[in-house]
Amino acid sequence: MRMTTVSRALAALFMIATLCISVAAYSADASNQYNAGLDRTESGKYTEAITAYNTAITLEPSYFEAWDGLADALNRDGQFNEALAASNRSLGINPGYVQGWINRGQILYNIGYWYEDIAHNTGAADSLYAEQLTAFEKAVALEPGNAEAWFNKG
Repeated sequence: MRMTTVSRALAALFMIATLCISVAAYSADASNQYNAGLDRTESGKYTEAITAYNTAITLEPSYFEAWDGLADALNRDGQFNEALAASNRSLGINPGYVQGWINRGQILYNIGYWYEDIAHNTGAADSLYAEQLTAFEKAVALEPGNAEAWFNKG
């Protein structure tokens, strides 16, 4: 039993170190643009956020957090198909990124809602809602203690 606890602790430290190394690998300019994107998204300035995230991605094409931030800003701006494409890029780079799965679920919800409420296509909406649930389940499986993932799954 003690070995299991030690193994878990070592695995957790390895994950934290891996995440820190990958974030530190990004250039200062890309990181600054990413942070500007976060600030603009929080301020509701989605066009400016999209520009900042795109700049970060141009500087660091494998910056999966910037791809996810872009997906979030596009989703909030109502550009759902573009948001889903950016989400695909983020999760293609890092399929273990929990926040990416949460954002993907939110994007799929918005697309599904559009099909249900605007297009009146409940079949397409139901399919998207099922895919949304799968995204939240993936987030929960990756990080069982993540309250945001559980809340969205519910």
